[in-house]
Amino acid sequence: MAVAAASLTVFLALGQGLRVAVQEQTDSVRPQLQVSIGGLLAAAAPPPTLPDSILPQIEAQRAALHLKHVTPVLLSRQQFGRLSVTLFGIPAAAGFNRVYPYARVQTGRQLFPTDEGRAVAVVGSEVARQANVRPGETLALLPGRAVRVVGVLSPTHSLTDAFVILPLHSAQIALRVPHLISLAAVEVEEGVNVLDVAAALEERVPAEVYAQQQARQATARLLSSAKVVQWSLAGVALLVAFLSVLTTMSMAGHERQQEIGVLRAVGLSPRLVLYLMTLEGGLLAVTGGLVGIVIGWATGVMVSAVTVQRLGVPVAILTGVDALVVLGVSTLVGSLAALPVAWRLSRQSIVSALRAS
Repeated sequence: MAVAAASLTVFLALGQGLRVAVQEQTDSVRPQLQVSIGGLLAAAAPPPTLPDSILPQIEAQRAALHLKHVTPVLLSRQQFGRLSVTLFGIPAAAGFNRVYPYARVQTGRQLFPTDEGRAVAVVGSEVARQANVRPGETLALLPGRAVRVVGVLSPTHSLTDAFVILPLHSAQIALRVPHLISLAAVEVEEGVNVLDVAAALEERVPAEVYAQQQARQATARLLSSAKVVQWSLAGVALLVAFLSVLTTMSMAGHERQQEIGVLRAVGLSPRLVLYLMTLEGGLLAVTGGLVGIVIGWATGVMVSAVTVQRLGVPVAILTGVDALVVLGVSTLVGSLAALPVAWRLSRQSIVSALRAS
């Protein structure tokens, strides 16, 4: 029962952690449209394959399609020690807050327009912690490429904690990808239908245009599929637990037939026998469930510690509601497993119970 409850706890914590991470990431992005190449699944972190010559073509549609901002972005995943960081190149004049408006600098400063082309960076809190750098110090991120840290972002417990934000031209030089970007982040004016703008813009530029709403829907479908898999695996664990409790209660019932026969002989009613044996199975499941919740929570904490160290994001979050769900399901499974044994013992005659060896 403890193993099954621990498995269910871990599955629920992973599902909750993934949902929170995805929701925080999508909710923190201001632009409603993304122009990139590579399909919707690759749109989360497209490589620098989009020519920046597309930017004037998008800007030409500003008045016709009611576009507010067009911001080129360069993304690249890099391994920095045990942490997988994201190099985030953006024009210094635009500023990181144009894309992530809720990001705040904890120490130091943001990028200034005069930083364009210079080897400077604003780093996420997890990068600063693991690299042990502060504003004014040097960060050797790429071989032969060092940048001076000018600011550290406040912790957000999202992907931005593992960001290294560079001026766009500086990022292109560091990655040796001149005139290439990963995507163009497009913000539209208020009151405009974003999906209509996305469809119209895709007809006028040689790239793929995705609305933030479409990305959320695709992510929701993926998370729903993952949830089905999680509950399927949890169902297998609960089935094993059900059979284990059933076997345990069957053995206990067989060994206690004479005891129950004596209690029946002195006045214990069949209904009370049924209640007591079912309660015993439920208490057995509650104990196993509590132990399993503790084990599952500890496992989730260890998994999150690894992902925070490598990705900057915890992926296992156990809520009080999830813990109550695990405890309730465990109790229900234990009670149902004990019910057939309790029913059989309550219906057994006193004579046959006393004769049992």
